[in-house]
Amino acid sequence: MNEQITRIIEQLIEQFINFSLEKREVLPKILVILVFLLVLIRKNRRETIILNLRKAQINKALDVLYKKIKLKGEYVIPKEIEKKLYQNDFNRASIIMLVGNIMKHLGLPNAMPGIAVYDASDNRDAKPGHCNTYPDGQSNITINLLPEYDLDVVAAIVIHECMHHYLNIRRIRFTDRIENEILTDTCAVYCGFGRYMYRGYRTRARQYKHENKLHKVGYLTQNEIKYIMRKL
Repeated sequence: MNEQITRIIEQLIEQFINFSLEKREVLPKILVILVFLLVLIRKNRRETIILNLRKAQINKALDVLYKKIKLKGEYVIPKEIEKKLYQNDFNRASIIMLVGNIMKHLGLPNAMPGIAVYDASDNRDAKPGHCNTYPDGQSNITINLLPEYDLDVVAAIVIHECMHHYLNIRRIRFTDRIENEILTDTCAVYCGFGRYMYRGYRTRARQYKHENKLHKVGYLTQNEIKYIMRKL
């Protein structure tokens, strides 16, 4: 439909260019309107292509997960762990408790990764999390926290890195980096962590170097997370 509208507008532009001299005084205004509409349509077309590509990548990830991993129930952080996280400002000990509980939910309570937790206040450009994986199924997780992160953001970051570890153990991986990150987030929703991924991946405003900026963690949008949850 967008291509048809685009062709129509392009034809109209061409027709207006051929206007008679006495009518050319209105041509600039009309051309501005038509060009503006054309830009909007082309932008929408690009966004549609991107959305379709992302949906295809998510569906590819789900196809693999359906074949290799059994669906799990919804995960809820136990109240005692939630309390420890808040009381200790998400320190390493409380994050270890959270990771242990996540791995228990995944059916691998004895497969803990190495865990490092840092305050990223002085390095706000640092990635929120990182997971180094090794061929023997071992992994080292790094979590870089900012003071404004709440439980939902911290949980989403930790869950994402735990899923890298889990997928490494299960030997499930895509060679393309972005596709593999989408696989990781999709797997998190697939394994019951959807509510935390959805709330944690919301775009937030934060102040950085005396400027208000938008900040978001994760690779999926909230709409994409909802799309996955509807398909499960």
